[in-house]
Amino acid sequence: MKKVFALALALMMMAMFATTAMAGTAIMFPLRLMANPTTGYDWHFSMSEEGIISLTGGEFTLNDEDLMGAPGYYDYMIMGEQEGDTVLVMDYQQFDDAETSIVTVIYTIHVDEFMNVYVNEATISF
Repeated sequence: MKKVFALALALMMMAMFATTAMAGTAIMFPLRLMANPTTGYDWHFSMSEEGIISLTGGEFTLNDEDLMGAPGYYDYMIMGEQEGDTVLVMDYQQFDDAETSIVTVIYTIHVDEFMNVYVNEATISF
């Protein structure tokens, strides 16, 4: 069941990235991450260089408010804070197991002098 969920999650994220990546450059780059916190899994973030970007938002929205335990998504905006490069790593893992991720998404990001955000590369592994 976990592998089916991980595969579905990865496919949705690839489709989401393909849609948003076409925008090219943006001062704010939208990011939607599918999740189901009722399973004990959630997204954890790390950056290779702090201060280059910031993540705003992060509110969870249910896909179906009438269904107990329904999956949903988090909406974030990646905003440029200072010129430079960073790698944003997003791991989908259980709350009590920071060592094991069922999905890892890595964005290589560049912010130019005008605070435009470029996602140069995206990889998904599970």
